[in-house]
Formats: sequence, C-alpha cells, structure tokens
Amino acid sequence: MVSTHKKVECQVILSRGLLNLWFPGDLTNYDTFPLNNRQIAQIDPQTVKGLTNLEVLSLYSNQISSIDPQAFNGLTNLELLRLSSNQIISIDPQTFTGLTNLKELDLPNNQIISIAFYTFNYLTNLSYLSLVNNRIVTIPLTIFLGMTKLESVYLNSNPIYDIYGLSYLQNLCSPNPDCKVN
Repeated sequence: MVSTHKKVECQVILSRGLLNLWFPGDLTNYDTFPLNNRQIAQIDPQTVKGLTNLEVLSLYSNQISSIDPQAFNGLTNLELLRLSSNQIISIDPQTFTGLTNLKELDLPNNQIISIAFYTFNYLTNLSYLSLVNNRIVTIPLTIFLGMTKLESVYLNSNPIYDIYGLSYLQNLCSPNPDCKVN
C-alpha cells in the first residue's frame, strides 16, 4: 500500500434532506477516499464511480444500511475497505466480487445478522477480516473457502452458536505457526 496517500476533499451539500457529495477535479488520481461521519445511508455504484486508482476507502461512522451489489465494481486496486460503525444488516454475496486486491475488510459495529455462503470467497488476497460486535449467529461452512492469505479473523462480541466454517479455518491456519483459532 502506498504510504503517501492523495486524499479527496469533498463538500457535503444537503438538499431537501438528501445527501449530495461534490468532489472537485479529476477523481481518477486519488488513492484514498475518506467519507467518514457523512450521514451516508446507502452505497450505490455512483458513490465511488471513477475512483479507479483507489487503494483505501473509509466509510465508517455513517448510517449505511444497504450496499448495492455493484457498488464497488471497478475498484480493482482497493486494498483497505472500512465499513465499521454503520447499520449494515446483510451483505449481498456479490458485493465484494471485483475487489481482488483487497487485503483488509473492516466491518465491526454493524447489525449484520447472517453471512451468505460465498460472500467473501472472491477476496483471495484478504489477510484481515473483522466482524466484531455484530449480530451474527452462524458462520457458514464455505465462508473462508479460497481465502488462502487470510491471517486474522475477528468474530468476538457476536451471539454465534454454530461455526460450520471453523474446520476450514483451522486447516487454513495450520501451516502458519503465528495463526491461532480458538
């Protein structure tokens, strides 16, 4: 990840109770996009359209309850996605499909109840996943399938009663002495 990020500055314009974002200049050159604490309620494909060089997208502490399955299309350089402290209840299995370079996915402090079987399987470079403090009750068998670079998974503070994917996670972890599954 690039250490000197070019940040997008934006103005928030409230018009008839709707949130509109205005961004000056050409967005294709930016690699960091902070949209924290902006009262954003949903993410659709237009929210980050044109940010093809984006490596870091921060959308934490908003009011996001839904993410369009096509919202992150075209963000093939994205390495870090922060969606913590929102009101996300569910994630469509196609939401992260194009994020092949994503290394960190931060989803704590939402309202996620369940995760579909293949939601994260497209994230083959993911090394860090946090789902802390949600309402997840079960972890599907295939949730970690294909995630060979996964090093850290945080599931604490969830009312989990069944972790079907635990055996796969233990097998994934076995070659790495620093990896522990408890």
